[in-house]
Amino acid sequence: MTKIFIFCFSVLGASLVYAGGFGDVAANALEPAGMLTDFINTACVVLGISFLFTSIIRYSQYRVNPLAHPLSTPVFFVIAGVILLCLPLSARLVNNAPPSSSFLVPPKPNPNDVFSSSGIQ
Repeated sequence: MTKIFIFCFSVLGASLVYAGGFGDVAANALEPAGMLTDFINTACVVLGISFLFTSIIRYSQYRVNPLAHPLSTPVFFVIAGVILLCLPLSARLVNNAPPSSSFLVPPKPNPNDVFSSSGIQ
């Protein structure tokens, strides 16, 4: 037990010396969390779109044979797809944070660009 305790403090001490302080250590620890958040947001969008597409296919199967495919299945897929598509948007609205890397929001134009929408300046 003491070996684990000494190991943890030596790693913490080495990271503090290398990073320069607790603030830098915390900033370095939060970088992977941002990447995980972006991954979850993208996964929600992809799954939401696929659920909506699946609901269309299931509804067409229901129209062909209502006894084999119940109507509750496409309704569930529509509800789940809409919820999955709204999760990243609601998280952004609650946190009031600008998106870091999402294809739902277009990037802001750079005023220093050589090319503009009207042509070459």
